[in-house]
Amino acid sequence: MSAAALAASEQVVSKSEFAALIGVSPGRVSQMIAEGKIDGDALAGEGRSAKVRVEVARAQLRERTDLGQRLGNGIETRLDGALPFPAGANLADPHPKAAPRLTGADDGPQPPPAPSDQVADRLKQLKLLDAERRERQALEEDLARRGTYVRSDHSRAALVGVAQTMLNVFEGSIADLAQALATRFELPHRDVSHVLRQEFRALRARAAEAARKKAEELPRLILESAPEDLTGGAPGEED
Repeated sequence: MSAAALAASEQVVSKSEFAALIGVSPGRVSQMIAEGKIDGDALAGEGRSAKVRVEVARAQLRERTDLGQRLGNGIETRLDGALPFPAGANLADPHPKAAPRLTGADDGPQPPPAPSDQVADRLKQLKLLDAERRERQALEEDLARRGTYVRSDHSRAALVGVAQTMLNVFEGSIADLAQALATRFELPHRDVSHVLRQEFRALRARAAEAARKKAEELPRLILESAPEDLTGGAPGEED
């Protein structure tokens, strides 16, 4: 272990100072100790006066806290990366620090962020994506309840049923139409009925072909309107 790493691992603070460093309440630190998430080498002393070795305790928490907890309420807990030690913190650091070096134009390229920092950023990004997904889901459920969204298979079945009913009505009326025309113009009922059926079937075929061509002109995918365009005022609401 390098001298810098050893110095960091031996920094000792009170439980309340450790709580402030990682962004939790002092009571939560006491709970972590009681749960065994912080123990052994991470503690200096015993009982209420025990102090916390900062980096050892953080390493134990990273190892003993599951991903679900870190994505949930513990997303703001600082278990990775450098810590902003508060002024006046009681740090037990046996290794003297080198004098700070002034930065300037001659400095070389900065090192990439530590892997632990990248993990913390990724966890925050995943939590943000999950929140956005839940917001979209809630909006879609609200639009479905208001009738803006409907299931396409239900709509298709309803429209096909209406169209089939209308066709059955028209085709079933041919006999009555033929009888009325035959009586009015003194024509054979059978001949009039035959002509009407032929013309109706030809008309239905032309209508089906026109509908097919119109459907082929439609795009396969239709972009949805923006959510703000779909969430207008409640029905009956006036400007």
